[in-house]
Amino acid sequence: MIEEKYLILLRKHFEKSLIDDLLGSYELNFFDKGDIIINYGDSLKYIPIVMEGVIKVMKEDPDYGEGLLYYIMAGDTCSISTSCFTGYKKSKIKENTYRRYIIGGSIFGLGWALVGACPGPMFVLLGAGFYSILIVIFSAVIGTLIYGILKEKLPH
Repeated sequence: MIEEKYLILLRKHFEKSLIDDLLGSYELNFFDKGDIIINYGDSLKYIPIVMEGVIKVMKEDPDYGEGLLYYIMAGDTCSISTSCFTGYKKSKIKENTYRRYIIGGSIFGLGWALVGACPGPMFVLLGAGFYSILIVIFSAVIGTLIYGILKEKLPH
């Protein structure tokens, strides 16, 4: 039997008929921080629904290594896993449970919010004569260079 706290979460996100279907054929799994839930080449036989926490979804590129696709938050599911599930295809993604990426994303988002422009329009603002955006562009370039230097020492 599923715990009441998970039923409450399901009721917040899904209709009763879907919940009834889910409860008829669910498998409840628990993972610790850093566990690999689905790895490259694994076959998917279920559609994961995150009940609590955050899952990081990665894709491997032969030239650049792993790259972040997106996060799956509580109450959500992975759209890529649903397409793999329908054809029993092997996974081309890796899902991982890292909360620390939420911190990095929050720092990036706060910087974006403080500047008031995403990276592309920064150059448009410069072209429009807002020369104070040069400080932001310079900071972004320095941050990128620092990341390039430290990339091998950072957890990915």
